Amino acid sequence: MTLSKTRKKWLIIGGSVLLILIILLIILNSILSNKADHLLREKLSSIDTSSYNIDFRKVRINVFTRSVNIYDISVKPADSALEELRNKQLAMPVFEIKVPKLKLSGLSIMKAIKGEGIDIGKIILMDPDIKIYSGHGLFPEKNSSSGNKSIFSSDTIVGSPVKEARLGSFEIRDAHIEAIDLSNDKTVMETRELNILVDDLWLHYPEGDTLSQLLDISDFSISLQSHQMELPGNFYSLQTGPLEISYKDKEIRLDSVQLIPAYSEQQFGRMAGKQTDRFDLKTGQILVSGIEFDSLINKKLIIENIDISRLHADIYRDKGIPRDMKHFPKLFQTAVADIPIYVKIGKIILSEGYARYEEMPESGTVPGRIMFDQLELTIEGVSNDATMISEGLAMKVDGKGLLMGKTRAKLQLHMPVGDPMERFTFYGSTETFAVKDINPMVEPLAHFRAIGGTVNSVSYYAMAYHDTAIGRIEFLYNELEISVLKKQKEAKGEIGQNRFLSFLAGSVIHKANPMENKPVRISKMFFVRDLNKGFFNYIWKTIQNGLTNTVTPGKKNLATDMSWPEFLNDCQNVLLDDWKQMHQGKTETKKNKRRKNK
Repeated sequence: MTLSKTRKKWLIIGGSVLLILIILLIILNSILSNKADHLLREKLSSIDTSSYNIDFRKVRINVFTRSVNIYDISVKPADSALEELRNKQLAMPVFEIKVPKLKLSGLSIMKAIKGEGIDIGKIILMDPDIKIYSGHGLFPEKNSSSGNKSIFSSDTIVGSPVKEARLGSFEIRDAHIEAIDLSNDKTVMETRELNILVDDLWLHYPEGDTLSQLLDISDFSISLQSHQMELPGNFYSLQTGPLEISYKDKEIRLDSVQLIPAYSEQQFGRMAGKQTDRFDLKTGQILVSGIEFDSLINKKLIIENIDISRLHADIYRDKGIPRDMKHFPKLFQTAVADIPIYVKIGKIILSEGYARYEEMPESGTVPGRIMFDQLELTIEGVSNDATMISEGLAMKVDGKGLLMGKTRAKLQLHMPVGDPMERFTFYGSTETFAVKDINPMVEPLAHFRAIGGTVNSVSYYAMAYHDTAIGRIEFLYNELEISVLKKQKEAKGEIGQNRFLSFLAGSVIHKANPMENKPVRISKMFFVRDLNKGFFNYIWKTIQNGLTNTVTPGKKNLATDMSWPEFLNDCQNVLLDDWKQMHQGKTETKKNKRRKNK
């Protein structure tokens, strides 16, 4: 096909015009880029940033795509600022930032020139590398001697506030963040491959209000590959795997979390200067769903569900280290009521868990150990909502697992939140197991060893208050045989048998429950709480009292008035009667002592 002369003429003219326009756009882009480069450097030179050196390599503007690219941005702290941090003369940290490319696209240039506001389609920070330097760790102590001098303020870079600003999306891609403590040149926090996406940001004044601005966000998401940081006190560090946060889906997904102690089991309590539990924890996936992100602005934590899989917990305590007698741990329900911000969590579910607790006796070298495997735990009613508390809110805990990895055990708790007497109930059971299975726990701590015997079942129910617990227990067993042990030898950690006491114990204890041709012994449980010890110690000591009352001779602590099924049918009222009788007995004992003294 051949073109006519007229068509060729118009084609040449059109092509020439297009070429001219392209050349003009290139020239305009170059002129605007140089102008923007000059204006930006001029603006930076007017900012009081004597402690920072701020620079970039070049600015490129594309009028056709309405985009601006700024290359190789760097914000470097001056050597004098870093030296002041090392000498603890600065209270605030300083930053070093490198951004290979900052892209702004979809700019409404004329709107900005007229002063009507800022309208940007998208901002992207690509591969930023951010270092945070401090002279006192990531979490400075409240009474830090650091000065209060600050070297950076938003007032130095923001002039008069804009009337309105819109941003279609803000994105950070593959950021690396590192916090460094200059006092020891140690990395105390590091985040890798951090990605943040925020959609539809709108900064504006509400209708009829010219004093306070609102920031509306349509959606945001955050993801990172890994994160690690030291926690306050420098006794633990926290490490996570991949994380995803979605505002739209109202959820947080964590691939794994690990709480890592800074000191060994032998060093931990000594470094703390008091007897305390050492936790070594790790989890599988954690899913936090139904999060009301907007409520966080008003200091309200509202969550529907928290699902934690494969929690592995190793807990250690050295009783050879003195206790802090001024420390009074709160019961769980009271601790929840006293949380300083509003909290409402519908349900916490733990699955496929494992927990091991080890306790080193005061004069021993071998710790006692108790372990639970295949832990399943559900907690409901975690809230300090005043209205819900006034309507009778109670935390409910339902747990089950394999005691020493072998026998099924269950525990349930009912804990009214905000109860002035801190009342709660707990009840549970274990199935059949060989008594020898608990030797790792009782040998170092209770100084006896099970030689033979089988526990057929244990069932218990107790009512507890702030400082006193009372309950009943049905402990069924047969062919029980124990030996009493000498204390551990310091050098070798060996435990020898005390033959005389073992003979007495074998002669005195009940070797079975029920004994042949006799009814089942149901024992009362009673324990006065050590207020310096924690919640689970309170529960265990109450159960231990009932187990001891069942095994040892005497009828004083036996409940002979009803069978176990009859007790469970009216357990609350029965325990209230037991409580009254106990206090009456104490009163009579005091009266008898006074009579004897007279």
